[in-house]
Order: sequence, then structure tokens, then C-alpha cells
Amino acid sequence: MSSLTPTALRCEYLVDPLAIERPDPRLSWISTLAEASTRDARQTAYRIVAAANEPDLIAGRALLWDSGRVPSSASEHIHYAGSELASFQRVCWRVQVWDEAGQPTAWSPTAQWAMGIRARAEWQARWIHSPLTPQGTNAPYFRRSFRLDRPVQEARLYATAKGIYLGWLNGKPVSDEQFAPGWTDYKQRILYRCYDVTALLDPAPGIEQVLAAQLNDGWYKGPIGWEGLASRWGGLIELLMILRVVHTDGSVTIIASDENWKTTNSPILASTFLRGETHDAGLESPGWDRAGFADGAWHRANVRSLGEAPALEAHRGPPVRRLEELRPIDRWQQRPGVWIYDLGQNVAGRVRIRITAPAGTTVRIRHGEMVTPARDLYVDNLRSALSTDLYTARGDAEEVWEPRFTFHGFQYVEITGWPGDPGADAVTGIVMGSDCPPAGSFSCSHQLVNQLYANIVRTQRANYFEVPTDCPQRDERMGWTGDAQAYIRTAVCTYDIAAFFTKWLQDLRDSQSPEGCFPNVAPAIPGLGEWMAKGDAAWGDAGTICPLTLWRVYGDRDQLAAMYPAMVRWVDYLHRTAVQDLHVRYHRDGLTVFGDWLQVDCWTPPEVIMTAFFHHSTRLLADAAEILGKTADATRYRELQAKIKLAFIREFVRPDGRVIGKRSEQETQTNYLLALHFDLLPDQLRAPAFERLLACLAERDWHLSTGFVGLPYLMPVLSAMGRTDVAYRLLTTTTYPSWLYPITQGATTIWERWNGWKKEEGPADPSMNSYSHYAYGAVGEWLFTDLAGIDVLEPGFTTIRVRPRLGGGFTHAEATHDCQRGRIRSAWRISGDLVHLEVTIPPNTSARVSVPTTEASSLRESGASWKREVDRSDPAYATVTVGSGTYAFTAAYRAAAAGARG
Repeated sequence: MSSLTPTALRCEYLVDPLAIERPDPRLSWISTLAEASTRDARQTAYRIVAAANEPDLIAGRALLWDSGRVPSSASEHIHYAGSELASFQRVCWRVQVWDEAGQPTAWSPTAQWAMGIRARAEWQARWIHSPLTPQGTNAPYFRRSFRLDRPVQEARLYATAKGIYLGWLNGKPVSDEQFAPGWTDYKQRILYRCYDVTALLDPAPGIEQVLAAQLNDGWYKGPIGWEGLASRWGGLIELLMILRVVHTDGSVTIIASDENWKTTNSPILASTFLRGETHDAGLESPGWDRAGFADGAWHRANVRSLGEAPALEAHRGPPVRRLEELRPIDRWQQRPGVWIYDLGQNVAGRVRIRITAPAGTTVRIRHGEMVTPARDLYVDNLRSALSTDLYTARGDAEEVWEPRFTFHGFQYVEITGWPGDPGADAVTGIVMGSDCPPAGSFSCSHQLVNQLYANIVRTQRANYFEVPTDCPQRDERMGWTGDAQAYIRTAVCTYDIAAFFTKWLQDLRDSQSPEGCFPNVAPAIPGLGEWMAKGDAAWGDAGTICPLTLWRVYGDRDQLAAMYPAMVRWVDYLHRTAVQDLHVRYHRDGLTVFGDWLQVDCWTPPEVIMTAFFHHSTRLLADAAEILGKTADATRYRELQAKIKLAFIREFVRPDGRVIGKRSEQETQTNYLLALHFDLLPDQLRAPAFERLLACLAERDWHLSTGFVGLPYLMPVLSAMGRTDVAYRLLTTTTYPSWLYPITQGATTIWERWNGWKKEEGPADPSMNSYSHYAYGAVGEWLFTDLAGIDVLEPGFTTIRVRPRLGGGFTHAEATHDCQRGRIRSAWRISGDLVHLEVTIPPNTSARVSVPTTEASSLRESGASWKREVDRSDPAYATVTVGSGTYAFTAAYRAAAAGARG
């Protein structure tokens, strides 16, 4: 019997996707253990078979593809290589693997994918819009009544919009997705979604059925950004739909958006992301989305041709969904007629209300992240975003309402206009975000650090909202590239973001300027000006940092290859705009330089940051060239990298190891972090420069002062240079500025500013003060890679490193990470003079496990002395190489002997 079982089959990172457009989609699976006690289990071969339906697949007949037995350990990114696939085609597939003993497994459960609409001509539909807009509602209803004359085998709905939409079939939602089809640079491409709606159709031939939709401005037309300007991409919201019904006899019926659709205004009088939603229930039309509804007073939809642009493509990332519901933990009457509810945590989403009120009663619902010391709702930091929903009751015994086309960032909800006491159950918080699969967990013996981790995860969930945004509450909510790159190494620890970033990296490529400049935000937003289109150092560099980070974690060569031409254009742009012959980059007039954004009481010179990231991006590009086999490019960019390093040393590094800019003699933590982490120093000056970094920390009584740019490198540099003790000291500091200080002030998310709110002073500058901003949560990487000890050694975690760095008085820590080959676990605890390290390594991988001990002879595993080779190259650890399985190590541990600097 085989030691393995293939499970968790995916296509293009997705489970049973319905709209795949590439002709050779990539297939993946995880091999789990048949018995938990098995060790050294690995895949030695695989076989994939695919067919048009499951009966043929199981019978092994009419196969679209049979890979045959392929000797390989690969279990991800396997390209389909069978018969050519047509649009709409369904493909069922399964996999069998062979283990380390050459024993085959049983076949996996069947998975499937379906092809999307691969040719524009196959969109047998036209854009439709309401003749009442823009004079009428910005959320019009659309409906199409139809009848089917034959039994149905399957039905799929393909839908998109210039705007956002919701869909219903016979009165039932076609999906639980929100804000579909998503956000792109709509001049470049518009995405569509596909839904299996077979179960929503009435199977009886000849019965009236209704396909319905509601449309809204969304990102396409609604106000976006701090200027609050609307119609960034267009002034007319439109709908495009195809209901494709396959009958049992093989024939096909198409119900498409065309002149046969009817439309009218809805009870949503206004709805935008920044301002909120206004709904008058007295204007509702019960049954409008079902058969039998009298739509004689409705208008014919206006129709426009599909046209040749922009591109129409299937969405490749996870949808936004409702992720959780929250009950208030507290409420109070602030003044007569004004009630405030506390949900207990800062989230992105909206609220659902349950109300009994006379017809015509209007309830105002305002959202905020904080309350003032007087317990009033604090909204100053929202700037021009109103974040206010209005509901006018129809007078029923009980009414339940939730907005449809808006979301807010908030913890507190203010209710005004409610007759009497709303009651404790009147408000339910709806948490929303892109539905990325969870991929990590962390806990330790320090409860404030546990809260820090929870805040990191919560903030990522609130801001991975179709794109990686900066914040979910104020008049901004854009895909800031600098924030994305600063945080991505933490993001991959906590969630599976492979599909999410597949989509966003396309946004990034679409937003690149003709001269090669990546922007400060992606999708790029029309009308923000040249300074936003031309990315600053550490912002535009997301175009190199993110792809290489994803390569390291997921081993996705195709994704790296797709980004490579854009990476070349970016680095070539940086080279052209550098000071020629000097290879140094300086600020150019007319363009904003963010610098080390929100650094504390210091100023890191822009030329240091710009030149350091010029070097870093060039090095990453050379890495990518080597990975992709582009040897000439690799040589060229390695030579450029070397020249930039020499220029950095010449311009900014002093003979005593100080790193300072041309226009300032001030030493900053970020100066040294960039120089050390990016390898911009001569070997003999690394130690002196590091001592200067420690001096900078000591001068601030061991508090950090970095902004967004320097912070991701602070803890890794301290660990790499052997000062884990300092890292723990910074991690556990509770006074300002520090990671734990906001928690002492009540934070449930990561703040944009270290001093976002001080109990003794109140809020910081409200013009730039988000309480849900993930950049400073970049310390989460260190919690996984160093405190718990899980890191990647070979791309895709095919080889794993487990090396916890103990210290800080911590007595235990545990983390898990779900890589593409299964779950990794590291759990350590100190018991007396022993350290216990439990490790789980998934099948089809291996690991280098470093047990913290200075006495290698004391190393035991599952109670027995370790008889295999031990690497003692680092005297603070006993390092062993293991295959898959679960291991329980113990060893002698004496904190003083191990060294506070370990």
C-alpha cells in the first residue's frame, strides 16, 4: 500500500474554477500521508488523466489527456498537455502518484475546471445600460424573462460590468460574491466571473424564468481617492451577461444581455464606496427578480455593441465575500436618539440592521474606527469619506437590511433616528475581504505578541480587498505599491495569496508607463497626475520585489516569466534616470518622494533610498534572469548591480562605516538597514555599520524610528547579524514608538502611524491617520521565520528551514504554514534545562532543522539519542537534515550558554 494519498486538487491555484482561459492550465495537488507516523514519504512519479465528463474519466475512455507515468516529484504547476480545449468546455481530471517505494496510490477524487470565453466573438451579447441614468439611480434593476423548451443538463452564467453588479436567477442569488467583477484599469481590461446556475433553473420546460441583475458605479464610476472625483474611467455603467444553457440533447440556448432586457430605478437612491448607501424600502418592488412580475412600466434597456476594446478576461483571483459576522460587545446611548455600538474589532465591511419602525422613518448609520474620550464617534480621519448609510423603513413588523454596494472601515457604528431603543440585536457586523485561503497560524507565550499577530491578520484581511489597498476607511482605498511590497513577505505566511497576486501583478503590468515606470498605485487611476503614475523608490520597486518573493514561496516560474519584460523595463528606466556614470539616483523636480514614509523624528535622504532600491531591483532582475535561463541578461544586470554598489559606497559610505546622504549628516536606522540588507557595504565595513545601527537604536532608548521603507528589514538584519536579543527587545517594547504600543492603546489592527492614538494626547494628524494599515505589520514575517523558525530554503518550500531563535524570556512558540505541498509545523518550548522542538514536515519535501543547543551530544528525537549526522557549523544549534514526517526533538538548553546574541 502506498504511503501517500493525493488530495486538494487545484487548477491555476483555484478549486474547480469555471473560467480558465489559458490553453495549458496548470494543475496542482497535495500528497497527504496514509498514516500519520510515516516518515520520508515522497512522490517519485505521477499520472494525470482528463476527460470531458466524470463517467468517461472513471472508465478511462475518450480521454482528453493521459500523461502516462511521469517520473517526477513535482506536484504543482503541471501544464495540461492534452487535446485542444474549446471555450466553455468542461474538463474532469484526477491524479495518481507513486511513493518513495514505487507503490502507486489509488486515484484521487475527481476535480474539474471549465474553459472560459477564449474568443471575443463568442461573447454573443451586448452592453446594456439604463436610459434613466445618470438622471436616475446609480443602482438600476435589470430583468429578462425567458422560457426553455427542453430539459437542462447544465447552465453557466458569464457576467461582467463597467461598474459592479449582483445577479439573481428566479429570485435566488447566482453567487455569494460581492463587488463583482472586480477592479482593474478598465481602459486596459475588464474581468468577468462565471457561475454554475444549473440548480437555480426550473427544470420544467415552458416555465417562465427570470434572469435579473442590479448594477452600481463601483470603482468604475464612483469616487475613488482623496480628491473624491468620480467617473475616473467612464460616465456610463453597463452590464454584460450570457446565460449559456446546455440541454440534455446537447443543444445550447443563449440568454444574453440585449434589447430584450428591461430596466428601472431601484430603491437604492445612491451608493458609493466612500459616501455610503441610501435605500428607501418604500420604493421596493417585491418579486421584481421572479416570474410573474408585472414589468409593463419598466423601460427597454439601451444597447451598445461589444466593441474591440478593452480586453475581456476571466478573473483569476479570489472574489470578495462576507467572511464573518460580529455581534456588538458593547453599546450605549450617547445622547437622546443617538446610539453607538462597538463591534470589538476594526474591520472592513458593513452592518446589517434589524428594525421595526413606522413607514418613512429614516435611520442614519455612520461608521468610525475610534470613539473620542467623550465616547462620540470619531470620524475626522475619514477626511471626505462620509461612510454613512441611510435606510428608510417601509413599516413592516420587522425589516432586515444590509447595504449591497458599499463597504466601510470601522469598529464603531453610530445609529441615529431609530424610534426608541434599537436593542442589542439590532446591529450585526459583516466582515468582508478577498476570500484568500488561510495559510498560517502563530502563538507564543507573550500575550501582547499574540494580539499583535491577530492584529496583523485582521489588517491584512481588511485590506486585501480585490487589490492590496492601503486602508479601507478614508477617501483613498487604493492599491499602493509601496505598502504591497513592504508587507508581502508577511502576507505569504498568513494567507495563500498566489491567485490574489496573479491578478494584481497583471494590474501592475497594465499600469506601467510607456517608458517603463511602475506607478505608486495599481490599478493606475486616471486623473491623479504624473507624480502618481511614476512610482517612487520602494513603491515602483514592487514590480521586482513582489514577483521574486512569490517565486521563492510558490515556485511559480510562469508568473515570474510573465513579469520579466516589465521588470526589465523598470530597471532600464531606473538606469536611464540615474546620474549617468555615477549610477546614483536623485530626486527629480516635479515628482513626489515619499522617502521612508512616516519615519519618526528623522529624515532618511531620498538619494540613499533611491540608489539602494535601484541596486535591489537590479539584483532581483539578475536573479530572475538566472532563474529563467536568460544568461546574457543575467550577466548584464549583475555588472550593473556591481556598479551601483560601488557608486553607493563612494557616495554614501564613510571610511568608518557611517552611512549618510549628500544633503544630511543625520544617521538613521533606515540608512543602515538598507545598506546591510541590500549588501551595499564592503565586507570590512559591515560590522562597523551594524554597530552604528545599534547606536541609532540605543540613542532612542531601544525604540525603532523606521517608516514603511526601512521597517521590513529591521528584524531580519538584527537576526542575520547575531543580535536576536535586540530583536526581542524591540518586539516586546510597549512604549512609543513600538509594535506593542498601539495595543496598549486598544488597537485591534495595525495603525498607519506609530502614534495614531495616544490616550494622553488623543489622535494624531487626522489628514493621514488610518487605524487599519498593514505596512508596519511586516514584522509578522519574523514571527514565522525567526521566532517560530519556519522559512523556505528552496523555491516552493521543496526544502524547508526550521530554525527558531529563542530569547526575550519567551517560553514557547508555535506556528504552522500551509505550503503548496502541505502543512509545516514548528513548536518549541523550554522546560527546565531542556528545549523541546516538535516539527512536522509535509510529504514530498525535506528540511534542515536546527535545534537550539550548544551541546549537540544531548540531542534526542522521540526519546532516543540522535545517531545521524549533526551539522555544528553554528555552535548555537545542532542542525540535522530530515525527510517528511513528525519529529520530537529535545536537547540541553541554557539561555546564558546559548548566548543572548543567538
